[in-house]
Amino acid sequence: LERTISGEETQIARRSDYAGTLARLAAAVPPAKMMVDAFEDMVSGPALLRLCEFLGIAPMAGDPALVHSGQPLEMTQDQRRRAAAWLAPQYEAAEQALGQRPEGWAREG
Repeated sequence: LERTISGEETQIARRSDYAGTLARLAAAVPPAKMMVDAFEDMVSGPALLRLCEFLGIAPMAGDPALVHSGQPLEMTQDQRRRAAAWLAPQYEAAEQALGQRPEGWAREG
C-alpha cells in the first residue's frame, strides 16, 4: 500500500485506472456501441443478461466461482483511510459511468 500510494510501485495504479480507461473508451467508442458495468455483476445475474442482449447473443448462465482471489490482509484505520482517499477518483469515475457504486465496493475507510 505504501509503495503504491507513494508511486514507487506502479503496476496496481496502472491496472486500477478506471477513470483513465473510461475516459479513453468514451473518446474512442460511440455511446451506443459501449456498455459499462461492474465485472462482479457481469459474471452472473441481470448484468450478464444485459450484456448478452447488448451483444446480440443468446442468454447464458454465469459462473461466479472465485478465481485468483486475493489474500485477506489486516489494515489499520489509517491505511483504510489513505487507501480510500487514493481510490476515491477511481470509485467516483466508475460510479458516474455506472450510475451507482457497485454493491461489493464497500464504503469502509
